[in-house]
Order: sequence, then structure tokens, then C-alpha cells
Amino acid sequence: MVAASGLALPRVSAPCPVRTRGGLRPAFLRVAQPVTLPPPQLRCCASTVDDGVVSAAASKPRLPRVVGMGSKLVGCGSAIPTLSVSNDDLSKIVETSDEWIAARTGIRNRRVLSGDETLRGLSIQAAQRALEMAGVKAEDVDLVLLCTSTPDDLFGGAAQVLSEVGCTKAFGFDITAACSGFLVGLITATRFIKGGGFQNVLVIGADALSKYVDWTDRGTCILFGDAAGAVLVQACSADEDGMLGFCVQSDGNGQKISAKEGNLLMHSNERKGSFSLCCPMRATVH
Repeated sequence: MVAASGLALPRVSAPCPVRTRGGLRPAFLRVAQPVTLPPPQLRCCASTVDDGVVSAAASKPRLPRVVGMGSKLVGCGSAIPTLSVSNDDLSKIVETSDEWIAARTGIRNRRVLSGDETLRGLSIQAAQRALEMAGVKAEDVDLVLLCTSTPDDLFGGAAQVLSEVGCTKAFGFDITAACSGFLVGLITATRFIKGGGFQNVLVIGADALSKYVDWTDRGTCILFGDAAGAVLVQACSADEDGMLGFCVQSDGNGQKISAKEGNLLMHSNERKGSFSLCCPMRATVH
């Protein structure tokens, strides 16, 4: 074979095709015998550091996949910002009054982040208090679920929170489900315990809606504040199972979120989105 430049190219013989049910298939793609794979093992991975080199090492496997495992609440904690905004304070911003807000919502004060306070800081405090009540060490936590729609980091904050709390062996991720986020996280925690062999799952519900509320809309700015709450869900026997059941259904029709001048503004009109959730659960916290 001679190329356009005049150089002789080596002749490459194409593999002899073989006929299959789907047509012609090159011989080198044909598998003579089926490949037998070893049975999968449920293992978690830990990192070890030796002379500055990080290597992955297989650690002790988690609990086996036991469908009969139950889950129970063994600790809870909460955290709120220092700044309190009263209805009278809001009446200086929008046309409203303490009587008007209290009669329709029952709210008289709400907490709002200020200064150097962050949602991550509130989440850390709530998580630490939940672990303290449960009497469980941070390094014994297997999973951290951060349920929030307003994270400090859009790439997720669970990993940062679990690192600050000291959950060195835990896996973590964020759950975004707005007002239903905490209950979705609670259900998720029980599923990881029942089907994944996890022992201790930390569920944190936290939001800082003051960063997104339209403070000129009296229909919404009177409702929202900033706070964080956490519970520790722990594996138990089926006889002690505190999750009595759950039923979820979503309908997002009509939800209206608009962008204006680079900021998300929440509006009260035509908000028809809903999330129905029923999640009865016994608690063993005293």
C-alpha cells in the first residue's frame, strides 16, 4: 500500500469476521467462553497515609444487608442565629403589623443569620448536640444527610459539615426537597439502615431563606427564618423499629420562582406547588 506522499505503509490484514445472530462481527470481539465474576462483597473503603502517600485500604465490612433491621431516633439537637426579627421590626419595612401577622400565622419573631454566621455553622452545632444527647461518638457515624435548599456551597455542604463535626468514617450528601427535606432525609436514613447495613445516620435539616426572601413582599417575608435541626437515627432490632410507615406524593404544578437582578426572589402569588408526606415514627429520646 502506498500513501499519497509516496511512503509505503505496512499492510494490515483485517480480522476475519464471524457471522453472529446480529450479522458479521469481528473475531477479536467474540468471547469464546462466558466470564465468571466473583460474588460481590459489601465493603467500605478507608484511606491510610504512609510517608505522605494516601492509599485506599479495604476496611471492615459494614453490617450485612438485613431487611429485618429497624431504626429509631436516639438524639436530637438544634441551633438558631443570634439576631431576632420581630413583627414590629417588619412593620417598619412593609405595610403590616404584629396583630396582622400573628393572627394569620402565629409568628411573632424569627431568627435571621447575621455577621459571620453561616448555615454550615448552624448545621454543625445542631449535629454536635444530637450526638451529645445520643451519647454516640462522631467517628461512629456512617452517613450524614444535609437536607437544605439554601446551602452555603452549591456543590453541597454535607461533606464540609461531617468533616467539622469529626465524622471521619462517614459518607455524606445533600438532599434538596424544600420544606419536606427533613422528612425525606429521615425516610432516606431508615432505608440506608434497613437495606445498606448502616448503623448510625445523622439527619440535618437546615435552611437560611433570609438570603432569598423578597423583603418587600409582605406575603412571604413574614414567614421565613433561619435555623438548623438534627437527629441521630440508629439501627435496632425489628421489634424496636420506630418507623411505622411513610407515604409520599409530589405535585410541582404552578410553583413560581423568578430571577431578578441576579437574586432569587420568592413570591407568594400563584404558588400552587405542593409536597404531601406522611411519616409517623416513634422516638426513644428522653
